[in-house]
Amino acid sequence: MSFEYSVFISYRRNKGNRGFLKNFKEIVETEAMDVTNLKNAFFDEDSIRWGVEFDDKIYDSIIKSHFFIPLFNYIYLHEDNDWCARELYYAIEVEKIIRKALDNNDFCYILPIIHKGSINILPNCINNKNAKEIRRIILSIKKNKDNNKTEDFRDFLETNFSKNFDIKNQIEIDLVKLCSSIKKPTDEEIKKWILEQKQIIRKKESLTPPLYTKNE
Repeated sequence: MSFEYSVFISYRRNKGNRGFLKNFKEIVETEAMDVTNLKNAFFDEDSIRWGVEFDDKIYDSIIKSHFFIPLFNYIYLHEDNDWCARELYYAIEVEKIIRKALDNNDFCYILPIIHKGSINILPNCINNKNAKEIRRIILSIKKNKDNNKTEDFRDFLETNFSKNFDIKNQIEIDLVKLCSSIKKPTDEEIKKWILEQKQIIRKKESLTPPLYTKNE
């Protein structure tokens, strides 16, 4: 077994954001490819063929991706449409196994990008130091403009991909095979986990008032 994707991009579909998502995917894919030498990023709209079992393909692709990028907003964790939550829950289990194999808790498989909101909307189980807020460059990405802010975003991706890819390559273990034993979360587990994370997020937001509104 081996890696098939440079990075898995987890996002909530939104018809109004198609232009932004397309360009966001191209930026992430380019930077991930330069580090991992794998051309393809997993992006479900492009990567799943008709007739393939959706959940099996999703979970299999998560463990076959070098990195996992959740594109966070206020509705990323949603009880009724819970696929993003399922993906993140599974990715967290992958990260735990890889960190244990590496004996290195500084390694980050998950690199959260905050589309709308602040770092306060991230679950506690995600390492905030590797998070990046991009609200100030969303329009630049949507219009496919290169400027200092988008270059800073590219630098963030390249730095984190490179650092963590180098850490992972220090050991000769089949990480894909190692992670293949992770069980799919049940409906009950996901609903409980989402509620727990939302409670934690509400508490964090109450302690640290946001610098801007959800509609900004």
